[in-house]
Amino acid sequence: MKREKPTSGYRGWHTSDWNTKLNKSKRPLPNGAKVAAPPYASVYLDKDGQMFGEMESQMRYFLANNHLALNADFKEPADHLAVYLALMQQWVLTSADGDSADLQNTATEQHAFLQQALMTWLPRFVKRCHTVNVLSGFYPAVAGLLLAFVSMDCEYLRVQTDSH
Repeated sequence: MKREKPTSGYRGWHTSDWNTKLNKSKRPLPNGAKVAAPPYASVYLDKDGQMFGEMESQMRYFLANNHLALNADFKEPADHLAVYLALMQQWVLTSADGDSADLQNTATEQHAFLQQALMTWLPRFVKRCHTVNVLSGFYPAVAGLLLAFVSMDCEYLRVQTDSH
């Protein structure tokens, strides 16, 4: 059975699997780090730095245009880091079923999404994670690893896109 990728109308976020994954992201970080380094694009990209800003609206628009919806149990804004990562995960899972032309288009779409939607604020989030006074270095280290992984993925997708 061929799965649909996000840009072609996948509706997979209504399943209990997705709800579980997205709800796990709501666990608070120790010592108030959730407040000090919020995982929302609006905080880093909107002029006023407030949650539920323009970036949150843009993500809701993107999700709606791709026939995606967050479960009602997910009480975070749509520009939460977990939403971006869940979308990328779904893209990877669905692209495995495609032919080479489809894979090329998917790589181009993924690269553009990473560059325009995630890499515009993820480095600032990671920097802020490193300035927060937390009980251990675990969360700043995980944030740094995430940035390294996303950067490598972005470079890989750029090379794939440029080679065709």
